[in-house]
Amino acid sequence: MRVLVFHGTADSRTPFDVAQSLTLKAAHSEFVAVEGADHGLCWPGDDDFSHPTTRQWHSQAAERVVTWINTHASS
Repeated sequence: MRVLVFHGTADSRTPFDVAQSLTLKAAHSEFVAVEGADHGLCWPGDDDFSHPTTRQWHSQAAERVVTWINTHASS
């Protein structure tokens, strides 16, 4: 099984180093660090996900997921 993980460097719930370490230990995994993002890939304190940066991060993540799926669909 392949795993793609996105994790914010400013995550207030799950320590960045822990998430990165666990992901990189898993076979066929890819870890994507989102600089400045809090838990949920949001701007810190953006509980309703309306901040423009949150929306940008979500859009970029969605594009990355589509590319990743297309790349690994046959493997």
